[in-house]
Amino acid sequence: MPKTSAPYAIMDYNDGITIISKINSNHPETLTYDPATGGYNPNWSTTPLSLTPVAFIAGKAGDIISTCSNKTWSYRKSGSTAWTTITNGVGGFTINSASVLGYTGHGLFDSSHLTVEFKFSYTYHDSTLNIDFTHEVVKTFARISNGTSVVIARIWSENGEQFKNQSIPESITLKAELIRGVVSDVSNLTYQWQKFNGGTWSNITSATANSYIVTADSVIGSSQFRCQIKDTDSASDTYNETFTSNGIVILDLTDPYQAVINSSNGPFFKNGVGTTVLTCNVYQNGQEVLSGLTYKWYKNGSAEVIGTTKTLTVTNDMVNIKAVFTCEVY
Repeated sequence: MPKTSAPYAIMDYNDGITIISKINSNHPETLTYDPATGGYNPNWSTTPLSLTPVAFIAGKAGDIISTCSNKTWSYRKSGSTAWTTITNGVGGFTINSASVLGYTGHGLFDSSHLTVEFKFSYTYHDSTLNIDFTHEVVKTFARISNGTSVVIARIWSENGEQFKNQSIPESITLKAELIRGVVSDVSNLTYQWQKFNGGTWSNITSATANSYIVTADSVIGSSQFRCQIKDTDSASDTYNETFTSNGIVILDLTDPYQAVINSSNGPFFKNGVGTTVLTCNVYQNGQEVLSGLTYKWYKNGSAEVIGTTKTLTVTNDMVNIKAVFTCEVY
């Protein structure tokens, strides 16, 4: 929907900032476990878990984690209320200089602890406001027992589940796989990604690979995605069967536009003489948006468009005693 400006407005620029945090993982958040063999998929012993914390200031580009202090990793098993601080080199954990957490093995899971939460805490100092902001973000992993005859489809996100202001991140990659017991089946399969629209699941055109890239402009508010995986192996006992994955919700946390008109020569003409340039400035989360916008200027509530750029030159012949100008921004 377009945003229509007021002729003039007084704005209170909030000095607060919005920090967006997330933890990126090299593995899905669900592990399948075969009680008969003790095997896991994914196998964190073969390919260790790697968790990368990222944080952004809304409206600005660039990860701020490297500039933060008091960076701490901790974990908590299901059934526990206390967090255990993680130390580099202890208990199968590693933490590198970029604050990436590594963990080898599956010792955090057992029959009494089927989920494990990892928490990253940090402090960001805003030099402009001279204020410290303390933040934390949590990612949860769950173990599901799975017999060797059970087949499931699952999907996960490689780089978070939310967009902010159509730019953070630029895109989100979803991955799909078929699990037989604890083994990933990667051959003789077809994929069809779907999006939930109007109460029904609809196929996404040309989305037939084992991964799907979600762009920010395809998500308004929130969108849900899933993948259907079909077994095309004629020698398989599930030949021609289609398995439907869990759904994953991608959120759009975009701040609304605020449009404000400024006049280069004030709000008055004298004795029918004068000229001024009106400029429609657009802000999002306190930051001015300088590109990618469409402008439509109107006068006195008329539907006639009198300008289509950021600025509008108003001359005295356009004002008869009083004229009210507005600008719609898309």
